[in-house]
Amino acid sequence: MDDRWLAGLMEGEASFRLGKVGKTETTQRVGIQVNMTDEDVIRSVHRVAGVGNVTGPYVPDNPKWSPQWHWRVGNREDVRHVLERILPYMHSRRAAKIQAMLEVIDEVERKGKYPRGVSSNRSGRYQAYIGKDGVRRFLGSFDTAKQAKAAYDAARKA
Repeated sequence: MDDRWLAGLMEGEASFRLGKVGKTETTQRVGIQVNMTDEDVIRSVHRVAGVGNVTGPYVPDNPKWSPQWHWRVGNREDVRHVLERILPYMHSRRAAKIQAMLEVIDEVERKGKYPRGVSSNRSGRYQAYIGKDGVRRFLGSFDTAKQAKAAYDAARKA
């Protein structure tokens, strides 16, 4: 299974969330969710995506309905990771929604908020950190936030 499988499944089964939560919320939130009765498929989504959480089973009140499982991802950087991987395989309607979500993520980052594991210092350089086993580990200092994020992503996958 690969990104094409994930994109095909998400084309028909995923909910792509983009919007503000509550009347006073100033930052737009993004998220992806897949709900279905097949636990094995949901677990495969989680394994291929490499991010997010699986929850369930949720047993409906109506005994005629089957229990449901959910895969969700809401962290902006994790959402970006999945969206960028599946975008090349999506049809125009979903691709437009994904582009809008990626623009929102970019806008939030331009406002001075950095991706998870990245911060800036007074000299204008970017540091990457990762927390493992309760210890915050310095990964290095970089010229761009993208370089720092790449170091964080590599350490996260290691």
